[in-house]
Amino acid sequence: MHIKIEQSKPSTTTLEFENHQFSDEEIEFILQCKRLLGLSFKQCILSEHHFEKIAQLPKLVNLNFENTQVSDTSLTHLSQIQSLNYLFIVNSKLTGDGFKSFTNHKKLDCIWVCNTQVNDQTLQYFLNIPKLSTLLLHDTQVSFDGLMTLAQHPKLRVIANMFSAAQIAEFEQNQRNLQKKNKQYFSHTQIEDAKAKLIHFFEAINQWEASAEQIGFCDELQQKCQQIFQQYCTDKPRHGYRPDGLHYSHAPNFSYTDEIMTDIDHASKKKLYIFTRDRLEGQNRYTLFLIEGEWRIDEKHHFSGGWKNYGL
Repeated sequence: MHIKIEQSKPSTTTLEFENHQFSDEEIEFILQCKRLLGLSFKQCILSEHHFEKIAQLPKLVNLNFENTQVSDTSLTHLSQIQSLNYLFIVNSKLTGDGFKSFTNHKKLDCIWVCNTQVNDQTLQYFLNIPKLSTLLLHDTQVSFDGLMTLAQHPKLRVIANMFSAAQIAEFEQNQRNLQKKNKQYFSHTQIEDAKAKLIHFFEAINQWEASAEQIGFCDELQQKCQQIFQQYCTDKPRHGYRPDGLHYSHAPNFSYTDEIMTDIDHASKKKLYIFTRDRLEGQNRYTLFLIEGEWRIDEKHHFSGGWKNYGL
């Protein structure tokens, strides 16, 4: 163990154990840490009774089980932890059936179930966890058809080493398609004009960042950034983001290096979404407004538990 159980104190917020078989008395010691936020077990032996006890910790946010045999019955106990945000399980025989106990859990945001028996039949339970934003499925029994059923969850990012980059892209496209209104407001020419406006903005910011490396933060840098936004973007305050709050990336990876357009969505009669994939394989969405016949870039959102404002 990295931390001796007898050293645990009520004020402890994180405990990590490794290569240990627990007794009931030792679990009771852990339960004295009422402010415990994180708990990790690696290659440990726990009984179902111990899982039931662990579920009594009132403030747990993060639980990790690696090479520790968590069962589907264990999950029914762990689902009682209302504060739980992160649940990491690696190398277990659970099928995922126990995740039905997490239906409508109000906090659970990230789940890892790597090297488990999670399969297509049990994927349905993840769809009923409303706050779930990240699901790691490495080395499970999930098929591509099963993966596609998860596209019904609008906020979910799925990571799974069984699928190619092309398959994950197809999943993400299906996820977006299910959220579209399927209306066509703009002509092909208008859409191409919008794409061109965004590409030129990318190029302008990348060039601005290249010059920023030479002149550093100064009035001239601020003025150049403001000029770019005046040319390409809507006129509004952008507190904490460019051009109000200056920041820049360094060569060779400027802010918009290798950003590839992947999709569009006709959001309304005056608003278009353009979706991209960045060099880190993240999904971005740009909002453009058609104002007096000219496209203006309004916002950038990044996909992480849904679309969240990221700033241009």
